[in-house]
Amino acid sequence: MEQNNEQFNSIEEEQELEENRKKRYIRQNLLLILLLIILVVTVSTLSYAFYREYTDLDPSGDNSQINTIKSGEILFSYSDVDGQGNGINIVNARPISDEEGKALFSSHTYFDFQILADTSVNLQYEIVALKENNSTLSEQLVKIYLTKVDGTLETPISSDPVKTYGEYEDTKLADTKGKTLYQGTISKGTKVQEQYRLRMWVKEDATNYSNKQFSLRINVYAAQVK
Repeated sequence: MEQNNEQFNSIEEEQELEENRKKRYIRQNLLLILLLIILVVTVSTLSYAFYREYTDLDPSGDNSQINTIKSGEILFSYSDVDGQGNGINIVNARPISDEEGKALFSSHTYFDFQILADTSVNLQYEIVALKENNSTLSEQLVKIYLTKVDGTLETPISSDPVKTYGEYEDTKLADTKGKTLYQGTISKGTKVQEQYRLRMWVKEDATNYSNKQFSLRINVYAAQVK
């Protein structure tokens, strides 16, 4: 009788172990399926974001490369013809007058960028210029000139006389450094495509400018407003 009880108990233990193995197997499979679903969704999202980021605009002009940076519902794009990225750099430049500077149109002397938006909310945006750490030329000697471009027509945005980098006000945006060049608003339901051109030169009466450089990065920040 005792032997039968032992056999019975042994069978019950084996059955319990088998049930536990089945439960662990099911849990492992469910976890694996969940992880696969998360992976597929993540890859799909990243693929979509990558596709949108690099196909919203077509390259324009010879040897140009369109780059885009999204900020909320605004798209900031720039043509990286000279490999400078989203900015401009002057090295060992000679001083020139404001009239000469406003007319600069050769390689490395200006930087074109666009702001595009098709938004369902009201947006306020700010164009911010940030001096790079490798700049050795005084920010009081470098003139910054921003215009809005429409075909062959350029409308000045910068004040006259043209300010130096140091004369622009610091941006008041949280966790952001740089100088505010321009602020604008875009109303909801409005489709916007605005092109800007930035020029930079050494001011006419500058001294102590030889063998020095000044590098600038341009960024656009946007936020929803009522």
